[in-house]
Amino acid sequence: MAIELVNIGRIANDGTGDDLREAFIKINRSLEDLDLRIDDKTEGVNTGSGAGVFYRRDGYDLQFKSLTSTDGSVAFTDNVTSLDVKLGAGVGDTPLVADTGAFTLARNATLNIRGDGALTTTADEATNTITIGGVSQLSSDPTPVLAAPLNAGNYNIFNVNELTAQNIESTVYGIDVRELASAYESFDFGGVVTDAATVNNFFDYIRATTDIDLGTVDVPTPVVMDFGSFV
Repeated sequence: MAIELVNIGRIANDGTGDDLREAFIKINRSLEDLDLRIDDKTEGVNTGSGAGVFYRRDGYDLQFKSLTSTDGSVAFTDNVTSLDVKLGAGVGDTPLVADTGAFTLARNATLNIRGDGALTTTADEATNTITIGGVSQLSSDPTPVLAAPLNAGNYNIFNVNELTAQNIESTVYGIDVRELASAYESFDFGGVVTDAATVNNFFDYIRATTDIDLGTVDVPTPVVMDFGSFV
């Protein structure tokens, strides 16, 4: 109920105010009402799923937690009838730099990470992870460089204009080119002995083993030959 006020009249002893009994009846009822209002069971209750601000009740005092920011990321302004909450001065815009181009991400703005070409991006909220997947293309890189040996997976590499390498370990049409190295480095048939002479080099071998047709006396072979002088 509302608190009852004692009618004291307009002036003293004018007969319009409450008598003493009626005055104290109103006073008693008002005190009883106030006593019921301040019940020992009165408590503060935090509602909702967020962090609670009510701390405890100490007698007639309801105590609440203070809002603080240990790292300065949130600033509080205590006004007379309100409390302002905003990001602290230390939490500002974020500069982002890429291989090509750069920009500044404003506070509270959203950063989009997207794939290009055959690359795709996937965001996983459960693990706070962004995965970049897909197949990259060497044709999009003007100066591709390998960081490890290239495994062609038994596939052919074709349309090669010019191949420059320090060493190639492979067979050419099934032939090990290392077996042909001796033909380039030396030509040694060992000691070949004929009736005419001992062959020591390739040209001696040709002269000793090749049947040269000098033609006939009437129709000589049109080859100029110099056998040196006869000893």
